[in-house]
Amino acid sequence: MQLAARRCGCEDSINLRCVTPHQHVRNTASFTGGVDDLTIKNSLSVNHLKRAVGVTITKCSLSYTAFEGVIGLGHLHALTKRRAMVGTMSISLLSPAQISTLSTTAIQGLTTTEIASLSSTQVGAINTSGIAVIDATQLAALSSTQVRGLTATQLPQFTSTLVFDTSQLIALSGLQFGSLTSTQLDGYDVTRIAVLSTTQLAALSTTNFSSLDAAQIGALSTTQIQGLSTTTLRALETADIAEFTAIQVGALSSTQLASLTSTNFSALDATQVGALTTTQLRGLTTTQAGGLSTTDITEFSST
Repeated sequence: MQLAARRCGCEDSINLRCVTPHQHVRNTASFTGGVDDLTIKNSLSVNHLKRAVGVTITKCSLSYTAFEGVIGLGHLHALTKRRAMVGTMSISLLSPAQISTLSTTAIQGLTTTEIASLSSTQVGAINTSGIAVIDATQLAALSSTQVRGLTATQLPQFTSTLVFDTSQLIALSGLQFGSLTSTQLDGYDVTRIAVLSTTQLAALSTTNFSSLDAAQIGALSTTQIQGLSTTTLRALETADIAEFTAIQVGALSSTQLASLTSTNFSALDATQVGALTTTQLRGLTTTQAGGLSTTDITEFSST
């Protein structure tokens, strides 16, 4: 260890407590495989770590379970608060419980390599304040497997300007995707909307589905449209119905079409009505048929 320190006790070893906090400020302590597993915990005080500019721990042979027994949460807080580099130790050695204690400063300081080294369980342990400060570069470093570890509590905390790429988006379960806010959904372009599964779309609340704009609605395939629940369709407003293309309207099953309120059904324009099949028309409810206006009847007559 490259530190000026006096020997204490056993002449064959250096007691790290003999290294003053001042010496730690001037030097970087490097603990190699030759140091006992408990040396860090027993020899370095939290005060030493608070004063350290950089502490590099290279005991890479330790699993994060073993490492949890080597360094206490007090030491961890001292490291992360100052953003002392936990360098080659790799953040992947930390237990989920320790990951959950990381400050926003520590999370902001994580490199893409460190982000990529986390397990899905560790990703799921990041506290909501930490999730809120993750930036676009860090988010992009998450693999599909890691994204699956995010919880429904974490997902709404991402900055609304951040969006998952298509591979990450595909990896989200219905529960995860359904937890996104309408503000977050605003940032998803037509390419991303087009890859959503019917399960993911079905998980959206009626409020969130209604928040999709015309371009996003227009990007839905006939398969996606056919996967919409009658509850979702029934909750749509006339403005939402107007965003459906003629092809999408024609893709609705007779059951789905019958779930529209009479007001919404009446709001279909001539082009949309023209896409309806005889099977769909035969499935209309008496309420829907009774709500047709003279203009609506004319639209049917012209198709």
